[in-house]
Amino acid sequence: MDRFQTIELNPRIGFYLTPDFSLQTGAYVSHILRAYNNMGDGVWNKVPDWAAEFLYNDVDFGLTGGLKYAVRRFSLHGNVQFGLIPLLNMQFTDVNGEPLETTGRNLAFQLGLGYTLIGKK
Repeated sequence: MDRFQTIELNPRIGFYLTPDFSLQTGAYVSHILRAYNNMGDGVWNKVPDWAAEFLYNDVDFGLTGGLKYAVRRFSLHGNVQFGLIPLLNMQFTDVNGEPLETTGRNLAFQLGLGYTLIGKK
């Protein structure tokens, strides 16, 4: 299992179904800053930068979608992100040299609480 610290650009557009409820969709692009690998028993080790460059694609691109519900100035939102680019930068094979199917793509869920400082509500 791997963990990544990334910097991300995630523009979205919203479609209001009611004045307080909207559906959101968009795309994201992110760049991996640091990678960590699970060594078992909850121990996470930092992957050295030279190894991370060899093992992982440093750029990820994908789609995002979500819901947002507002009550006065507060909002609750939930989003899901699905990566379109494999995170692994290599191909694994079996003992006969046949390529193995790998599904190393980003899949993330987010929950958030927001507060509107400027604007109507």
